[in-house]
Amino acid sequence: EKLNIPDLKIRIESLEGDTKFAAQNASDMAEKLYKVEAMAVPRSELVKVQNGFEDLRSDHQVMKVELKEMSATTYNSNRKFVHEMAEAKAWTQQAIVGLQKNKADGPDLAQLSEKVGKLEYSIKDNRRILGDGGGQE
Repeated sequence: EKLNIPDLKIRIESLEGDTKFAAQNASDMAEKLYKVEAMAVPRSELVKVQNGFEDLRSDHQVMKVELKEMSATTYNSNRKFVHEMAEAKAWTQQAIVGLQKNKADGPDLAQLSEKVGKLEYSIKDNRRILGDGGGQE
């Protein structure tokens, strides 16, 4: 075959044009990729956020268990308080009847005053506990 120089020049110019076009496309794609990467969040950050959510989920489960335990404790405290109040009321009524029938002696009056004082302190303490604990069951 004979080497045709004009055809070869045309082919070389065509290849140079294709090469310039491919280079320009590669440059444009690199620029677009850079813009996308600049807008995207790195995977490591997504993993941190996911781990944060996992921590929050486990904390939420712990808090649910603690809330359930506190509710049970509050319920039992309220039951005990109501029972003690009923006992104190009955005992106080009996003491009032006894006082009405007989004059109260000094030691009986002191004992009654001491129990009433303890009950008043218990009522205040229970109200404070209920107020701090979130209120009703």
